[in-house]
Amino acid sequence: WLIARPVKALVLVVFMAGIAAAGWYGWQWYSHLPQPHTVAYRVMPPKATNYSAIPAEVHPLRISFAESAAPLELIGKPVVSGLRLDPDLAGTWQWLDDRSLSFKPEGDWPVGQQYRLGFSKTDLLAAGVLLQEYETSFATVPFTATIAKTEIYQDPVDATVKKMVATIDFSHPVEPSSLNGAIALQLGEGLTYRDPAHKDFSIQVDKDGLHAHIHSAPLAVPLESAPIILNLEKKIACRQGGVSLQQPLSSFVQMPGRYQLRFLDVQTRYVNNLQGEPQQV
Repeated sequence: WLIARPVKALVLVVFMAGIAAAGWYGWQWYSHLPQPHTVAYRVMPPKATNYSAIPAEVHPLRISFAESAAPLELIGKPVVSGLRLDPDLAGTWQWLDDRSLSFKPEGDWPVGQQYRLGFSKTDLLAAGVLLQEYETSFATVPFTATIAKTEIYQDPVDATVKKMVATIDFSHPVEPSSLNGAIALQLGEGLTYRDPAHKDFSIQVDKDGLHAHIHSAPLAVPLESAPIILNLEKKIACRQGGVSLQQPLSSFVQMPGRYQLRFLDVQTRYVNNLQGEPQQV
């Protein structure tokens, strides 16, 4: 068709080249225009709630602006419009000063919740204050567990009573019933329980639900050192909302063998003997 109509083809080519040139020059013109000044901000998600305090200390969401952004007449007062949380959560917004905005929920923050935060362009910021982005996101603290300590405990009265003792710390109060069937002990080669009929372990949860203590049944001393492994499954859930752990946890401790002697610490000190003379020990 182009070969049969050379004039029209030439007109078409010139027309398309003109459009391309106009677009390029238009973009160059637009990109060199003065850009409006925008105020940067930083969202600081709420820290983990302090459940040890009475009542529990719920930390606020904070937004810090790089420059003065608040209407002066609203500083120190609740903000009733201009902000949007998705999903919605009851609470109070407040300008702490001309650069700091905070949100305190009526209750506790949901566990591991993703939020979208939107700013209004008209009735939130001081006149002339512009933001580069009017929407952002943040997340609350997820439910986590940490195996804080795993050790071999020896009874101070009966040296033959040895067992594994572990402490698990939780970021939120744990649901005690979710621990049943989610914790397992695995004995290494050569390691057995002192009483074959008593192979269980006990779980104790503090009243605040933030710490769990695990005590194994008494262990028989093996000939050679062997590990005892503590496994935690993901199905352990927090009391609030039933949110479970994101990943399983595992830890182990070595049970010293009967034919192995280790020196854990060596120190040199001066101690007075019965005659009151210093003696190097």
